[in-house]
Amino acid sequence: MIGFIEKIFTGDFELIDSRTIQVLEAEKTVLSFGDSNIEFSFESKDDSEPAIRVDSSEDKKIKFILTNVMQPSYGTTDFVPFGEVDDEKTVFISFRIYSLSDKRVRSLEYSIYKK
Repeated sequence: MIGFIEKIFTGDFELIDSRTIQVLEAEKTVLSFGDSNIEFSFESKDDSEPAIRVDSSEDKKIKFILTNVMQPSYGTTDFVPFGEVDDEKTVFISFRIYSLSDKRVRSLEYSIYKK
């Protein structure tokens, strides 16, 4: 018998959590992680290219504002640091948003790592 996977690493990054959830485009989505929060929200702006803005102005909170995201798949191209855990290891997030032609409900796939 193989048993259960106890830890997953990609390079020096240890996976803490990875999930796929369904999110509503018109509502913000908040992930609570210890005493930190990760918030996702969508917005539409005329004459703007698709973009991800990151707001880390609040302590222990990071906001991802996704503007004009209409592609079937969109997300981060790198691991984004947002806090610390355990013995001051840095925590990172990477995510993808997937959608069908109807953009009201989307899939948010995320992975959180520590290093």
